[in-house]
Amino acid sequence: MQHAETFVYGGSFDPCHKAHLWVVKFLTTLTHKKIIIVPSYQGVGYLTTSHESAPAAKTHWLSFDTRRQLLLMSLQDHCLEELTTIHDVEKQLAGRNFTMAVLNQLQGEYSPTTDSPRLWWVMGQDQLHHFHQWHHAYQLLQSFNLCVFPRPTSPAPPPEPPIHSLTRHTYELMARLGDGTVLDHQDSRPTYDLYTLTSGSSCREVLLIKSPPPSISSTHIRQRLTAPALDKSDLTSFLTPSALTYLTRPT
Repeated sequence: MQHAETFVYGGSFDPCHKAHLWVVKFLTTLTHKKIIIVPSYQGVGYLTTSHESAPAAKTHWLSFDTRRQLLLMSLQDHCLEELTTIHDVEKQLAGRNFTMAVLNQLQGEYSPTTDSPRLWWVMGQDQLHHFHQWHHAYQLLQSFNLCVFPRPTSPAPPPEPPIHSLTRHTYELMARLGDGTVLDHQDSRPTYDLYTLTSGSSCREVLLIKSPPPSISSTHIRQRLTAPALDKSDLTSFLTPSALTYLTRPT
């Protein structure tokens, strides 16, 4: 890692919570450049069943503008607004927001020349497991780097250490994609393992993070917020003060 990498962190952020901020903070330790955060637009998902199918419809609880506002509030509460950029690229693309289209758009803005560093797409371990089903999955691996976080911690201990499970899923992905894709271990640090991914004439990198983010569920937060008897104290561990105040304000 050269600490001059550009990481792109996409998600619904519905709403943004402290696990999202944990990921952002971690990414800031890997680069001196701003982290690009991309909230999804109109509930269009990334996961598809084939390369030809349209994005899967998904309904957001909060509107795009509200999710974006809460994301900014949360970043400000943790003094991260100067280290990040919230990018509305999905809204700009409006209906063509497969991950490949999003990253191509951002690559043109942040690393426009052919010899510029390629962007890093940030994803979770569960997404990696299904990555072979993504729209243009093989082309994504040829064109961009991947930064993968293990699944969040849970009360029950996992059957194997997170990084071992993550590595296994990565090799399984290579086997599914085929086409002579080779994954070679390049570097190991206390917080991550770095792999080189070679496919034909293309050589990209896969960064496997060793530390999982906190186990916080946006679904759980939404259920708490819409419960008949709302107890704000139940949500202080999940949401920043500004986000909690906004979401529990009288309507």
